[in-house]
Amino acid sequence: MALRLASMIPNLAIVLSEVRLPSFDGLDLAKLFKTHALLAHIPFVFLSAGVSPNDALRFVGAGASQCLSKSLTPKKVVKVVAKLIGQ
Repeated sequence: MALRLASMIPNLAIVLSEVRLPSFDGLDLAKLFKTHALLAHIPFVFLSAGVSPNDALRFVGAGASQCLSKSLTPKKVVKVVAKLIGQ
């Protein structure tokens, strides 16, 4: 459903996703986005409670452009997002 909804949003600039989703693994979701013809170019950013170096490697391997800790300030999140979307 996420892929269908995302592909219907004109000018979708970025996807922010929790890694641990209730009914679906975020890593699998990122992989699906990166193989979707209309969505593959969109930056995919994970938010996680804790990001170890091994986690970061797994996230990037799944297609994430960035992985952010939930402990970051909103200002830092906005700064990273702005950089990823070219603003």
